[in-house]
Amino acid sequence: MNYQQPHVPNPSVPSPASQTSGYQPVTFEAQGPAQAHQYHNYASYQQQYQQAPPANIFQECQQPIIQQRQVRELPVLQKEALQPPQKLVKQHLLPTTPITVTPAPDPIHEESPPLDYQVLLISLAEDYFTAAHRQGSLVALSTRIEDLDRYYKLIAFGLGCLETILKQRLQPRLEAAVRLRYATVLHDETENTMEAETALSKGNRLLDLKYSIQHLLVRVMFKKTPKASMKALDIIIKDSETCNHFSWLYAFRFLRAFLLLELSSPSDVLSAMATLRSISSTAEDRRDTAVFLISSVLEALGHLRSQSKDSIEQAQHALASARSLQLDQLTAELPQLVALTYILDLICSLMQGNQPQAEPKLQALHIMLDQRVNDNHWTVDGTFSVPIHADARSQTLVNGSKSRLSSSQDGAERLTFTWLPKRDIYALVFFLSGVTVSPKNTTQGLKAETFLKEGLKVTMDEINTPPESGKVSLSTIALRLAWRKTLVSHIRLHLAFALCVRTDWDSAIASLKELEQWNETFSPDPAPGMLPLLTSYLAGVIYQGIGNLTGALSIFQGPQFSVLHDPSFDLENNANRISHDSRRDVSILASLNSILILRGLPQPDQEFINKIFSRVEPFCVSHSDQNIKAAYYFIKAIYCASDPLIKSKQFLQHALKTAKGITNNQLTFITLNFMSWKFFRGVVGEQAEKSSRASLRLAKKGMDGLWTSVAEGMLADSLEVQGKMEEARSMREEAIKSAETIVPRLRKAEGSLD
Repeated sequence: MNYQQPHVPNPSVPSPASQTSGYQPVTFEAQGPAQAHQYHNYASYQQQYQQAPPANIFQECQQPIIQQRQVRELPVLQKEALQPPQKLVKQHLLPTTPITVTPAPDPIHEESPPLDYQVLLISLAEDYFTAAHRQGSLVALSTRIEDLDRYYKLIAFGLGCLETILKQRLQPRLEAAVRLRYATVLHDETENTMEAETALSKGNRLLDLKYSIQHLLVRVMFKKTPKASMKALDIIIKDSETCNHFSWLYAFRFLRAFLLLELSSPSDVLSAMATLRSISSTAEDRRDTAVFLISSVLEALGHLRSQSKDSIEQAQHALASARSLQLDQLTAELPQLVALTYILDLICSLMQGNQPQAEPKLQALHIMLDQRVNDNHWTVDGTFSVPIHADARSQTLVNGSKSRLSSSQDGAERLTFTWLPKRDIYALVFFLSGVTVSPKNTTQGLKAETFLKEGLKVTMDEINTPPESGKVSLSTIALRLAWRKTLVSHIRLHLAFALCVRTDWDSAIASLKELEQWNETFSPDPAPGMLPLLTSYLAGVIYQGIGNLTGALSIFQGPQFSVLHDPSFDLENNANRISHDSRRDVSILASLNSILILRGLPQPDQEFINKIFSRVEPFCVSHSDQNIKAAYYFIKAIYCASDPLIKSKQFLQHALKTAKGITNNQLTFITLNFMSWKFFRGVVGEQAEKSSRASLRLAKKGMDGLWTSVAEGMLADSLEVQGKMEEARSMREEAIKSAETIVPRLRKAEGSLD
């Protein structure tokens, strides 16, 4: 018996913040794969695509077409002829608006006008950048070093052109624009932090470009000195607030929130939440509905990342504020933001293991996406603009900085964000749908597996099909691939767990091998986030399921699951303060499985079992995930089997009630089988037979061959005691047939998973 599938220890939803590092507020631009590998969930990407998902996409799932490509690390470019900055490596950021310089028309002369070399070099630089970005998607999927070299040569030539211009005497506005563009490319495509900071510090202080330069300078400084960048940002926020430049006040406060979330310490997370609440307060006063909505949604996302004890309740409170505005006409134009609201609301229920609450939320999410499948407000690159009430004082500032703020035709200012492209959102929802309905997978025609396979198909199609337009940087494509590869790993992981639940061990072993091979594509880095730990836990579950208890115990007692046994681990404070610690929760599941194995040994080490139980008990009794609570109560009932009967009965009742409340069918029929054996074994009466038949019925619905065989055997025993010999003999034969289906794999249990 085993408890196989941890229920979404962390939400796999990328923030509509930075596409890699999560701290750029307006376009939510990114820092690079090196930083992106630190998070699991969680990076976000822009996507160019042609094919839109069909209407009623969640009712018309297709079989997956799985193909695999390798994405290699990008080399460092050496200095080229035009002497571009050194250390050019991969980084990801959407290119800001290219510099466009149109010379004033000269009077008509008989001779040709003189050639403007500044305009020529600027145009040439933009042509180089455009040419590089057009081939970015193809180069990311290529395995040839020559393609990478060609890409970086084009970037280097473009930077060389801008460097040449900056050596000349320019008009102040043109110089500021060129420096901003030059520093932006350095920040996006290279690791030349010092050069970018130097270029920005030399920029003039023209009013309409000042905030753009400061915004980029803070992000550049954050790479090297986070604390200094935060101090500088606080001064800028104070100045923009004093001058009532509300558009840029929003932009800098969003930047501050994401920088603090990037630092991720508890105090920084609390400060980020306070910053988002200040944005909400200002937006509410100025009736900037869309800004209030996105700040509330991001506050909910921040609470879920904080892992505090009341994080889910606070997240739901923030989402309630956001949902109160969803009927507003402005938010109707933001399907990406509305989808994020629904997704976070669903994740709150999944993190609690509250299946009855999650199902209607999932249905509402499906209805919303089906209704908006052909919405014209979806963008191919994942960007969306949040309208802000026009402010005459800052209109000049907005018009001078189109990369962060822009003005629409009606005069409204707009703040631009980037989240997931349309098809990536649908792929993510397929994954969450599979996770949500997985407890009822066997009773609903393997619906969870269907959702997961469709999500796998959509994601693999996006990985293997580069965008047609191709005007995306190589680093952007590389990070999109990294996020999609991470999603593929999680989908494969949950598919394997679904196979374990219905005891299809051969298919589960094959899925585990596919997952391990896929995780190797992240090499030389390890798979991101919790993937290595969850993959190891899956291997232990499979070993336990096929009867290789020695192999399972060696995994569950391995160092990767020893967080609860670390002397530095503050048991009492962690149990009271942290609501969701993914590594801790998976370690709890590994410990519970270890107790089951150790207790079944011929000579169990009771002292060691007591030690394990004493470590996990404080977390289980107050855990917010009802699945962990139910598993704890059941194992406690087995563990205290030698105690008075009343204690065992109480724990079994708690386990059964909790499992039924969250529709955990697997744990329900396992508990019923144990209750039948514990209380009705050898008892003559109608109640004993009813209990055995109920256990058998649920085990068959769960497609669990092992527990079906056990239930059939117990029912045969009950029928024999009551003198129903013919029916008992028939049931005994059924039990033997069920056992024969699992014996071949059990006979090979002492070997490897091969």
